[in-house]
Amino acid sequence: MKKWKDRRVYVLLGAVILAGVIIIAYKNIAPPIPLDLRAGTFTGTGEGYGGQVSVTVSIDSEGTITAAAVSGDNESADIGGKYIADGTFAQQIIDLQHYDIDGVSGATYTSYGVREAAEDALTQAEN
Repeated sequence: MKKWKDRRVYVLLGAVILAGVIIIAYKNIAPPIPLDLRAGTFTGTGEGYGGQVSVTVSIDSEGTITAAAVSGDNESADIGGKYIADGTFAQQIIDLQHYDIDGVSGATYTSYGVREAAEDALTQAEN
């Protein structure tokens, strides 16, 4: 009877790991749903590591994100703030044409804040 209980633990652990792999694979394979955006400039805010982060996006008449500007004055200068300053986050928004960016490893909270701010801005722009 004890062997069966030991095996159940391994079966359960295997199922949890498999579910996690499937979720991660789906997130990385499935592209985000395209956004139907109207022309204009829109600004959104989110909560980063050091406080408020804002994203301003410019959208042309075709519904394409042509520019993105990210600011977060209180983010760690050597971590999240570095990627705000060098345009990494802004470029991800432009390249993906979406708010569901990957962010930057090591700057997790800043990435979350930028994603939240970009979602806020692009939600305002949706038709």
